[in-house]
Amino acid sequence: MPLIGVKEVMRITGTPQSSAYEIIRMLNKELRAKGFLTRSGRVEKRYLLERFRIVDVPEVPNEVS
Repeated sequence: MPLIGVKEVMRITGTPQSSAYEIIRMLNKELRAKGFLTRSGRVEKRYLLERFRIVDVPEVPNEVS
């Protein structure tokens, strides 16, 4: 599952940017405690959905410039 950034976390959780960054930090801390490597400002989408108990997230089509 891909790593997602703050904009995608904002879209999925419906939170403002500052809260989305805090969510990323919290989830990455949990993942590091489990022995996983993390990347600052990114979180695994599957883990975010699992922790928020989100079953279905509508996909946003990629914009073509």
